Amino acid sequence: MKASTVEVLDRINRDFYRERASEFSRTRKRPWTGWRKLFGLADSSLRSPRVSILDLGCGNGRLLPELVRAFGTEISYLGLDRSVPLVGEARRTLEGSLTARAHLAAADLLREPLAELALHARFDLILAFGLLHHVPSLERRRQLLSSAARRLRPGGLLGLSFWQFGELQRFRSRFESWDTQPACAGLDTGDLEPGDHLLGWGDAGAVRYCHHAGPAEAAELVGSVGLRKVESFLADGESGRLNLYHLLRRPA
Repeated sequence: MKASTVEVLDRINRDFYRERASEFSRTRKRPWTGWRKLFGLADSSLRSPRVSILDLGCGNGRLLPELVRAFGTEISYLGLDRSVPLVGEARRTLEGSLTARAHLAAADLLREPLAELALHARFDLILAFGLLHHVPSLERRRQLLSSAARRLRPGGLLGLSFWQFGELQRFRSRFESWDTQPACAGLDTGDLEPGDHLLGWGDAGAVRYCHHAGPAEAAELVGSVGLRKVESFLADGESGRLNLYHLLRRPA
């Protein structure tokens, strides 16, 4: 995918989350059931009294209470998200959190590789939930996961989710035409990859760029990063198939 195509797709989402952060955050309050299942799979492996966790695309911070529930109050948590308004929401949400070792920061993971964010630390658990569908191009998704894998301690775990919206009619009905949206000005639609879609949001004509990575693409991605697969499963939503999860381990 050309850099100019990546820029247009990324701009669509930058604008969306800048303008509609509060509205989006109001729809993201409850935990997903898949999180708890994944944490249960990871729990026996993470016996350190202070588990270090990196949350990529932390949004409004709703994941941290679930992490405290799973791993205890002494966890060390770093949440990164490119949306400054959502990071602000997360800070308000986490005031008075049960853990004092929680830090949040605005970081553009598409433009600032993890190595350039001074993340020289290694983590026991790195999570990327609800993030990969907003990363344009297979190659950039692969680069992000490879970068995350390098930030793991030996024996550390990487937890991923792949939103399966392309399999569900209620989301397919929201697909918008690339050719009729002002937000797509300058986009070379011939450069899009299979699975790239424009999803409408609400009644105000807002749109987001989302990529549907089905099981085959997800398997190709997780197989490219040099980690061992622990488990994969479907969970969430009324169908129980809204998100495809993968849990991977770095060799000890």
